[in-house]
Formats: sequence, structure tokens, C-alpha cells
Amino acid sequence: MYRLFLNAATYCEEAFGSPIIENEDTGAVEAFVCPNCGDPIYYEDWSSTDTENWHVCPICGEEFGDD
Repeated sequence: MYRLFLNAATYCEEAFGSPIIENEDTGAVEAFVCPNCGDPIYYEDWSSTDTENWHVCPICGEEFGDD
């Protein structure tokens, strides 16, 4: 499941310039910012939702990049 989270984070960073939040000690990706709602999406948020559709924000429910 973490792989899908990383896919979404990388996609949002490359396509929309969304910041990625990394753990200072390990460098692991902890969160990324939704390009629609601007809220950080933490892995904990991600793992508690249906991740089959990894290009939808689990907070606002919008596809990444939809206006």
C-alpha cells in the first residue's frame, strides 16, 4: 500500500508541484499536499481509505488536478 502512496505523492509533485513532506531522520515520505484542497495527505490518512483509486484525495474526494 505504501507503494501506491508514493505513486500518488510523486505524481502530484511532478504534475502539480505539490510539496512532499519527508521524515527528517529517515528521508521517508510521510505526506504530500493535495493539489486541490491544499491539505497534507499523510500515509495514515491514505491507509485508512480505499486506495484502489490512488489519484483521488482521501480528504476532499477530488481527483488530483481537477478544478
